[in-house]
Amino acid sequence: MAAVGEKVMKRLIQLGATMAIGAGVVSKALYNGFFSWLVFSSLLFLSEQLNNVELSSSSLIGTINS
Repeated sequence: MAAVGEKVMKRLIQLGATMAIGAGVVSKALYNGFFSWLVFSSLLFLSEQLNNVELSSSSLIGTINS
């Protein structure tokens, strides 16, 4: 039973090391792409907010006119 537990632990350590290396590669790629994504998403968010403001102001004007 102890041998099985030892094999499982070794496998988990291998898996953890592989995941850590993969996470390092992915995080480097994400870090490089993060700033462009941040700019893009904030522009998208701002344009959505502007659309919401336009919609709410036009509906407000429509309410006042009627």
